[in-house]
Amino acid sequence: MVRRKRVFSDNRFNFFPLIILILFSVFIYVGYVFFFNKPSVKVENKLLSSGGINSVIERNDTLIKSVEIYFVSENKIEKKIYESNENFINEEIILNIPYQNDNEILKFLKKNENKEVILKHKLIYENIFFDSEYVSEKKLNVDILPPRIFNIETDGYTYIGGLGFIMYDTSPDTEKTFVDNGNGDLFFPITLKNNENFSNLVFFSCSNKPCANNKLIINAIDKAGNVLKFSQKIRTIKNKKWDTITIPLPRELIRNKFNMIFNDNIEVLEKEDFLKMNIDERIQNDNKIKKITEAIHPSLLFDSSFKQLSNSKVSSKYSEKRRYYFRGNPKEIIDTKFHYGIDLSSIKNAPVYSSEKGEVVHVDDSLGIYGKVVIINHGLGFYSLYSHLSDIFVQIDDKVSKKTKIGTTGTTGFAFGDHLHYGIYLQGIPIDPVEFFDKNYLNIKIFEPYKKFINKKKN
Repeated sequence: MVRRKRVFSDNRFNFFPLIILILFSVFIYVGYVFFFNKPSVKVENKLLSSGGINSVIERNDTLIKSVEIYFVSENKIEKKIYESNENFINEEIILNIPYQNDNEILKFLKKNENKEVILKHKLIYENIFFDSEYVSEKKLNVDILPPRIFNIETDGYTYIGGLGFIMYDTSPDTEKTFVDNGNGDLFFPITLKNNENFSNLVFFSCSNKPCANNKLIINAIDKAGNVLKFSQKIRTIKNKKWDTITIPLPRELIRNKFNMIFNDNIEVLEKEDFLKMNIDERIQNDNKIKKITEAIHPSLLFDSSFKQLSNSKVSSKYSEKRRYYFRGNPKEIIDTKFHYGIDLSSIKNAPVYSSEKGEVVHVDDSLGIYGKVVIINHGLGFYSLYSHLSDIFVQIDDKVSKKTKIGTTGTTGFAFGDHLHYGIYLQGIPIDPVEFFDKNYLNIKIFEPYKKFINKKKN
């Protein structure tokens, strides 16, 4: 038997360079993951205050397994302010950490007032290869002293549905101040520089109910976020009562109103259609009016009582509670709403004049349930609204007075008959318009406090 020799080709493949290339690629990828695939921290605070800290953690495709946050003083004393061992899965982790009620943390910050403290974030995270630790440090100055509130002056009462005023001074470090009536409404001041401090005048209302706990909360906030709150007692005089009325809805009329407001052509009005108009559309319309009437013109644009629509009577009062049902079925109340204005009835297409001096800030040919609308700015956060108009004769930026004819009454929007829906707004909050027909009331609540406030600057 003849044995064959094994023949090796000179062209055989060399795997060694490929192995080296693969190992190098793996090394580069692991290095990239180690150095770049890690979380990041962004601190929103510019100063450390008594209000808390705000920071944002970006996961960057890692799993955050724990977060610890510390204050570190100049002499290396650490104070833990936050700890969490939950697995964070959101790509962006927003941490808002209050500690204004933590005496230990506030004591630590007070010891370091006007010094630098390190805000330290310590994260344990996991990427696709290993667990690791990430530490972020940022030096911040400590400022936990809040602004001051002093020289408070008010007559201490408001009529229900009416308005009140409060004057007070704040220290020069105040960046923002406002009054909270406890019912969800905030009122902001007109402010004058008074020597080194700020003098503030706020007109407010508690709307159709007393201020919460019969008090106002004055807030002063500085640049660092420190807040001082001062409670001022306010008595609400319940000098009026408002009716609850039941309104039958004729389906055909309401269907026509629905089609006009929504530019639709439904043939039969269902309960859901009415609720869409009386709830959803009303909310949108009221939000738009609120946005328009929130701004505060720093000057008073009027100087007398407001004038009611000529030869008219009040057919519906402010804060009247309305209960709606479809005609023929009075036992099924389908919705309830408060009436935030007054309805004034006169002749058909009665001429409507501006109730006082001011400037037109909004004209609308179709503001939902309010129909054709004009809104006039009277300064200091006061506005008047005229709705359901049939015609409008003014434009935005027009200067108006009691002699300016702005439109005629009508039935546009959700109006059953020809009338004027008239509203008064203070910083976006509807208040009782009837009060503004009384000059003595305006003297006590607006003109005299404003005059006294302005004279502070002159003195």
